[in-house]
Amino acid sequence: MRKIVLLLLIIFVTVLDSLQSQGGFLKRYEIVGYDTPYFTTILASDTCYWAFGIIWDTSRPYLGGTAVFQFDLEGNLLKQKELISKTQFFGFNNDMYASNNKLYTSILNPYSASSIIVYDILNDTFQIAATVGNLLPEGDFLSVNNLHFDIDGNCYLANTVSSATTTDSYNQIQIVKFNNNFEIDWSTILGNTKIDEIPFSLTTDSLGNVYVGAQRLKLNYFQGDANYSRSIIYKLSSSGKLENECIADSLSGGIYDLVVDWQGNYICASEVQLPYHPQRPFAYPAYQKIDLGGKLVYRQYFEEAPRKEEFYSYFAKIKKVGNNYCTLGAVGIPDEDIQPLFTESKAIFVKFNENGDLIWKRIYNTAFGVESTKLYDFDLTEDHGFIMAGLGAIGTDVGLNWRSILIKVDSFGCLVPGCQLTNNSDPKIKLIGLKIFPNPASDYLALYNATINKVLIHIFDLNGKEFSEFICLSNETTIVDISKYSVGSYILQAFVDGKIIWSEIFVKK
Repeated sequence: MRKIVLLLLIIFVTVLDSLQSQGGFLKRYEIVGYDTPYFTTILASDTCYWAFGIIWDTSRPYLGGTAVFQFDLEGNLLKQKELISKTQFFGFNNDMYASNNKLYTSILNPYSASSIIVYDILNDTFQIAATVGNLLPEGDFLSVNNLHFDIDGNCYLANTVSSATTTDSYNQIQIVKFNNNFEIDWSTILGNTKIDEIPFSLTTDSLGNVYVGAQRLKLNYFQGDANYSRSIIYKLSSSGKLENECIADSLSGGIYDLVVDWQGNYICASEVQLPYHPQRPFAYPAYQKIDLGGKLVYRQYFEEAPRKEEFYSYFAKIKKVGNNYCTLGAVGIPDEDIQPLFTESKAIFVKFNENGDLIWKRIYNTAFGVESTKLYDFDLTEDHGFIMAGLGAIGTDVGLNWRSILIKVDSFGCLVPGCQLTNNSDPKIKLIGLKIFPNPASDYLALYNATINKVLIHIFDLNGKEFSEFICLSNETTIVDISKYSVGSYILQAFVDGKIIWSEIFVKK
């Protein structure tokens, strides 16, 4: 009997490990009929994935709208539906909720109002459930909208609102609560007319308290005054009364997302301002824990914070996963030689425990010419993995080729199966080897660098013709576009200091 129980336990653990260690996929989309859409939110069910996305123009006047998309569990596009046309609205759908076969998100009507839109899945219809404008009597315009639903179905919007129409205007924060019928329950204005405040995140707890994560800036901050940027978190009661104003240290930047732990502390996905350059402070991704008094309990940078001014990066989303936390973002550099305000970046995904200790970190890079991978949202999937949504730009300095992207990874953040078995976060582990997936491959090949070295990758055909050359960093998953390769076999070789350390054949089908 004991042997049977032990055998069943072994089988159960093996099956569970298999479920939690499956590889994933990368999908790039050219959506017919839409000019440069990109996915800003993602929601996973047991049968499909849903995403809201922005439809926008890449040239002036940069008009935009929003659309909803449905995918099967393999990432194949099943449905696309334009909700708001580009001539009417533009806004970043920063969150998404589902209830009773309906999907909810918010959009911004440029400089005038925020709207909550509802998409009915069964009827394939949508409507605008509520719209709110600038509630300041002397206010000018709205920007930066955030949406949140609490456990009772109440809805909240947070916006940046201008307090005046002159060049000396300051941004404040406008919070509006709607009841189940989308009627305004209460509204309030946070901040003052002497300093800029920008809300990036919004959440509630089980008691109905409301939390707003924001950044407080002096008006001349970006003109050289790098000494004033504060992370700020407001706590409001369920009736909208301000109960706590938590201000963090001078290095703190924007609180892009936050989770409130059981002790009332804030676990934050952030950008941290590093003012090493006297006239251009820059940002670097960090997750951090802040107590109610604003004291920093811990701050962990994605890697050691660089002491140079070329980075502009952040963690954008954070979620509690069991007793741990996962946070998603990007790390990159501005490159004005390519395109103004364009950031050449890689997506990053991190899991850590309640003490801030790193469990694993992942880097995803398309490595095809000029590359910008920005992941904006993620959700847990039925097989214990994660689905992530965002935008990728692939090309050269002559022109960029924008794509909407979904990336599916397993419970260890691995696109390449088994990458967690070669995690080299411990520098004492000197592994030499790489992993590729899938093989055979059709549209892309994912390569995971399991070494502690930065490696140079070459891809050749069997006749020795070179097809690609790129750098793959340690612990990085590089995604190579092979969609235009001819069917056949290819050799992938990895070099360190001019010496071949690894070689493998893959098949393009």
